Amino acid sequence: MLYRIVHKAVGGINESDISLANTSGSFVIGFNVRAVRGLDEAAEKQGVLVKYFS
Repeated sequence: MLYRIVHKAVGGINESDISLANTSGSFVIGFNVRAVRGLDEAAEKQGVLVKYFS
């Protein structure tokens, strides 16, 4: 399986990350971070998969 990185940044997962993933048909991976409060529910409504790793 081949993956392409659409965007990378430091800091917590925010609304623009979810929006970009939704627009590009991709998913969000976070390392040692969490999403802004309430954003997990918004991502789920938009069908965006968010995975967290420590």
